[in-house]
Amino acid sequence: MVDDIPTWARFVGTLGPLFTFGAALIAAGIAWRSHRHRTTADRRDQLWKQTQWAVDYATKEDETQQQIGLDLLTMLAEQEFATKDQGGMIALLADLVLAPLVPMQGDSDPTVEYSEMLEETGREDG
Repeated sequence: MVDDIPTWARFVGTLGPLFTFGAALIAAGIAWRSHRHRTTADRRDQLWKQTQWAVDYATKEDETQQQIGLDLLTMLAEQEFATKDQGGMIALLADLVLAPLVPMQGDSDPTVEYSEMLEETGREDG
């Protein structure tokens, strides 16, 4: 009875499990990339929520709360999942929030240039 099946059909039949395994690997790869993308997006969303919270604290009247907010802004700018632009914006935001609170000395600029911040952290855009 096995001799009635054409050779090509037997060959394809033996490769069926291999094709199934290959399709499962492709599906797993797609699922992993989707999960990784979603996790990164969620972390960045949380970064901005935390940044808003830190700015709110940094602009409060109480000096202790201001210090907490500024420390949090500094920490958030250095997060690994923040892109260099996001880190630079948070650092700039921290300096802008800090500028009215700290008396200016000489002709110094209260803002931090993105390039200076990036040189300090050595972070690449991601």
